[in-house]
Amino acid sequence: MTISHPTDTLLLDYAAGGLAEAMSVLVASHLALCPACRRAVDGLDAIGGALLADLPREQVAEGALDRMLARLDEMPAPIPPLPSFDGETLRVLPAPLRSYIGRNLAEVEWRRLVPGIEQYKLPVADGGELGATAELLRFRPGAKVPRHTHVGEEAILVLQGGFTDETGHYVRGDVAQGDETVTHRPVGDPGEPCICFAVLDEPVRLTGPLGWAQKLFRG
Repeated sequence: MTISHPTDTLLLDYAAGGLAEAMSVLVASHLALCPACRRAVDGLDAIGGALLADLPREQVAEGALDRMLARLDEMPAPIPPLPSFDGETLRVLPAPLRSYIGRNLAEVEWRRLVPGIEQYKLPVADGGELGATAELLRFRPGAKVPRHTHVGEEAILVLQGGFTDETGHYVRGDVAQGDETVTHRPVGDPGEPCICFAVLDEPVRLTGPLGWAQKLFRG
């Protein structure tokens, strides 16, 4: 797993607009909490802009400007207003994820997976790499996520509290990335419940004695 920050590849794909919906939201939410990664993405954007400036110019089709100006006169579709978020939601959820969920944390309909572990699945508009599943996970202090590995890749952004597993200790703003080479059992830190935003391209595969609960993690 990668501790604290998304990989350079993820940041580059984000800057280039090449990530699937859910993973893009995860990286954007991390950037809201991490000045270092924001600076890195700003640098990548500057490099991309310089490369575009060096491309040869192409002739614009006749009437293209008039068509563009006419479109500016069209009435845009109304944007539904966001709810008035409460203090807890503003504290825990970064702005990109807050807009994506569109509700207060108190209104989230958590689903119990195993004792002490709850899940809230989010709809995603696209599948593909790191875009098949997006979910909030909440586990109480000391709760243990069943030991598991991954068929594909996983990225987890810690939003509140923290957890510890075989690979390290993760707290708010940290991004942990894993794949089929990692088998781990996250345990919630003492104190407040741990809340994470997780993106997976395939369901986890339980490897411990709770393998019978596999279907719960696919639901």
